[in-house]
Amino acid sequence: MTSRVAGTCHGREQILEKVIRPFGARVSRPLVPTVRELYADGDIVVVLFDSVAVAKDERPYENIC
Repeated sequence: MTSRVAGTCHGREQILEKVIRPFGARVSRPLVPTVRELYADGDIVVVLFDSVAVAKDERPYENIC
């Protein structure tokens, strides 16, 4: 699976810049995540989550794994 935000981020600021801020600009209400799985190995962390929001055109947005 690929998307514009697929890839690796190093640190909180990269996640905010690459994923959170661009997404936030396209929705009228905040994203509501539901964490499904959390994987950690040393300093590497992967979070698998579903999310829902409402786009600026008031259409529902669902990102369900």
